[in-house]
Amino acid sequence: MLVAGILVAKRDSPDAAVQRLLTAGCSAELRENPATDLRKRPRIPESFVPVAAMECRRPSGGNFVPFVATNSMPTLADAFRLAHKTGVPAGLVCAPYADRWLPLLLADAQGDLVTPTPPLDGCGHIRPEVRAARTQLVFRQAG
Repeated sequence: MLVAGILVAKRDSPDAAVQRLLTAGCSAELRENPATDLRKRPRIPESFVPVAAMECRRPSGGNFVPFVATNSMPTLADAFRLAHKTGVPAGLVCAPYADRWLPLLLADAQGDLVTPTPPLDGCGHIRPEVRAARTQLVFRQAG
């Protein structure tokens, strides 16, 4: 809706969710963190239905810039709701690497925000279901 020449989205629309994400901006918690920080983030509540996601990138090594996606949100939410796996299955050797993860800020249609924890496998790596769901997102630079 246009009010006094300013685009104003209804609070319960995906556009409102994107505006809420951009208002939150690229705070320090949305910058790349090693996987050791991942268990400190909240899980997605069952009642939370994301309609938009934002990640912060540094194009050309400059300032952090928000990138927003609004597609494939149900798949992403389902992947984030998977449980952490514990213990390494017999016969499996864990690869010695640290995951790098650009945290996501998710918004629901009501404008509520969450920066969720991706579930980890028995080796402490981000579960492949989450990585697959994230690759389906189409991010566009905001602004």
